[in-house]
Amino acid sequence: MKKLFLVVIAFLFAINFSSKAEDFSAENNGGTIYYKITSNVYPYAASVTYKNGTQDSYSGNISIPDSVPYNGHYYKVTSIGDQAFSGCDALFSIYIPKSVTSIGEQAFYQCYSINSINIPNSVTSIGKLAFSQCVNLTSVTIPNSVTLIKEGSFMNCSELGSITIPNSITSIECNAFANCYELSSIVIGSSVDSIGFWAFYGCSELATIRCLATTPPVLGSDVFQNVDTTIYLFVPTASIPLYQEADGWEDFYNIHSLKLDDIASTKNVEVFIYPNPAKDIAKIEFEGLDSKADIIVLDILGKEVKREVIAKGTKELELNVSDLPKGIYNILIVNETINQTKKLVVSK
Repeated sequence: MKKLFLVVIAFLFAINFSSKAEDFSAENNGGTIYYKITSNVYPYAASVTYKNGTQDSYSGNISIPDSVPYNGHYYKVTSIGDQAFSGCDALFSIYIPKSVTSIGEQAFYQCYSINSINIPNSVTSIGKLAFSQCVNLTSVTIPNSVTLIKEGSFMNCSELGSITIPNSITSIECNAFANCYELSSIVIGSSVDSIGFWAFYGCSELATIRCLATTPPVLGSDVFQNVDTTIYLFVPTASIPLYQEADGWEDFYNIHSLKLDDIASTKNVEVFIYPNPAKDIAKIEFEGLDSKADIIVLDILGKEVKREVIAKGTKELELNVSDLPKGIYNILIVNETINQTKKLVVSK
């Protein structure tokens, strides 16, 4: 069944790179980025794309600028085009500026080396299969500016540990998180009204689902296929009888009331770390921080190696990592309402 599933999906979403992609290229922070002009009149705009005829155009750490000079004009970078970084298996990290409003289909398909993605809340659209088969992706923040999670967006992200669907999302389409084998917890926002077939197919490690929607979202076929239905499903107290009778949801045996903390946890405080990997300085950007917080750096054994305290409203912190040995670290952002963990790779 699993093999058939993958064959069908591969057939439906086969990549087809066009022969013409870039209009020009430019250097930024030591890396070459390719662009396609989307508006050649004021206001000038461009989309990030791939090198003509080349699938694997990027590697290392890429920082996309918010604008780029070309032919006597500055072009605002407003999108990441279809397949722009697809197949770039040596791409380690990507910085997406707040000028970007859309991420195209298969934009990061098969970027095997990326472990975290920070999507700014300027982005309103994420295309089909955008992050599919990012097999080392462990964390992603979906901003509350997005309203739809499209087909296969995070399919086969087999190391993704948890996901929060913000309250802005109204629909989760088919295969969105299929075969995310390590996914252990899901928070589904209050506005979700439908979830497509196989959306969480094969998420066999799921331990908890928190759904804030007062009306049970309509489920397609086999949404939670191969998910243990004895896990805890938390829903609004008054909605428990509705979930106990709704198609698909009724299969869960342990339906319990959401706590106030669960509802508060869906508030989006966005955290962006770049470059990642970092050698000397890692910049941490914050959006929506409404109280002071502790920034705690833990090594792979869980030992605290650094701690910073940031004030309410802080937008950016420069974290000195030059004294840390090469390796993988967990960055904890903690206060009375926030408990987020981000991964940081320190390279030398």
